[in-house]
Amino acid sequence: MRKLGKIILIIAGVLSLVPLSFLLLMLSPFIQLFLKEEDNGSKY
Repeated sequence: MRKLGKIILIIAGVLSLVPLSFLLLMLSPFIQLFLKEEDNGSKY
């Protein structure tokens, strides 16, 4: 029974990570732009 609970937790964790990684993929261009702007700001 404990093993089953662990499996359910792992599945739930994976399912919750998938949308997060998808969101990161969608936002990564914006994040890169933001980081570039930050780097330019610190240089000058």
